[in-house]
Amino acid sequence: MTTAVVFTRFFMGVYLLKLTDIDLNLLQVFEAVYLEESISRAADKIGLSQPAMSNALKRLRQTLDDPLFVRSGGVMLPTPRAEELFTPISQALQLLKLSFENQAGFDHSCTERVFGIAMSDYSEAIILPHLLQYVEQHCNKNILFRVFPIEGGNLAKALMKGKIDIAIGRIPFLEAGFRCQRLFDEDFVCLVRKGHPAASGGSVSLEDFVVYPHIMFTPRKGKTLIDKMLQDLKLSRKAMVQSPNTLSAPVLVEKTNNIAISPLRVAERYMKQYDLEIYDCPLDIGRSQVNQYWHERMHSAPDHIWLRRLIFELSSEL
Repeated sequence: MTTAVVFTRFFMGVYLLKLTDIDLNLLQVFEAVYLEESISRAADKIGLSQPAMSNALKRLRQTLDDPLFVRSGGVMLPTPRAEELFTPISQALQLLKLSFENQAGFDHSCTERVFGIAMSDYSEAIILPHLLQYVEQHCNKNILFRVFPIEGGNLAKALMKGKIDIAIGRIPFLEAGFRCQRLFDEDFVCLVRKGHPAASGGSVSLEDFVVYPHIMFTPRKGKTLIDKMLQDLKLSRKAMVQSPNTLSAPVLVEKTNNIAISPLRVAERYMKQYDLEIYDCPLDIGRSQVNQYWHERMHSAPDHIWLRRLIFELSSEL
């Protein structure tokens, strides 16, 4: 469904009102309160006084015959009706904005912009250097990339509110209301120090894989794929370190007999610097898909389109 169709259904099918009965400014009020969860912050966002914002919200509630937002724990939470309306309203406002603004696109050579990107330390090390290099060579120096952790329960809300523009990784919980684009696939290898006894025969056997301790990178929840596969074989491994940071692997295995399962791109980048060796994993754990995610409401924004295309093009060269 296109934005234009959503916009038409929004007025013709949802409200069942004549266009002349609708004050479009009230839609901006609705979106601002939804995103800010506060009447005062929403008023500041769109340049209204707080009394004017409260009055506008009152009119909108009367028009839609629904409270829309209720105060709970110091924030304004949307009702089910408001949740239902947010996406079509936001898309309609975005369509209007694009219709009235300059449609030449995002001019990265002269525009100041702060982009929020949620990514792991792995994505930060693999993708961000290429992004910075491109901006340094081709763009205005006033473009800032603000990096946010990919973990945590507020990622979806931050993307929806526009506090984060793009999330990069494999994030299954970003479903309804979000778009996803594949960037590249990543292989995984065993990373060990040079001269590690487990690799004396030129490879790491499954027997040695479970005998020596591991640097384990903890998942969001539950067991890792490796541990599930070992469990199916009635085997297990011992972790000496559990860490959320993939990039700590080279330092942690360099002086010890620990084994780390590392993304291939990370292992190749650091193996010479830390005197390490790479071997195939004795378990067929497959490849991991790295994607970029964004909220539907930002899909047509010119600056957003520019960033997504740039990330996609740079990732295709990794």
